[in-house]
Amino acid sequence: MSPSAWQVGGALWWRRWSEPSEQVEEYYDLPGFGFTDRVTEAADLADEVLEWGEGRLSAGEDTYHVEWLDDDESRRVRDEVFGLGDPGEQK
Repeated sequence: MSPSAWQVGGALWWRRWSEPSEQVEEYYDLPGFGFTDRVTEAADLADEVLEWGEGRLSAGEDTYHVEWLDDDESRRVRDEVFGLGDPGEQK
């Protein structure tokens, strides 16, 4: 997951055309889907967070059992399973 915030602006850098907006980019490697991603606006995130807290992830018409990993286990899975090690991270 990658939380982010954005705001529409233009050539006149001091001018903003929209209110700031927050969103979460979610990245998944799911059976039957392969690698997929989606963006969820912050306003729509509450129901998803409740599902995640109950160990569920809905994708399409399927629901998966999920579990949260601690920081060390998350890094291990990132590095060993997905090969996405952080180049700036020192071991």
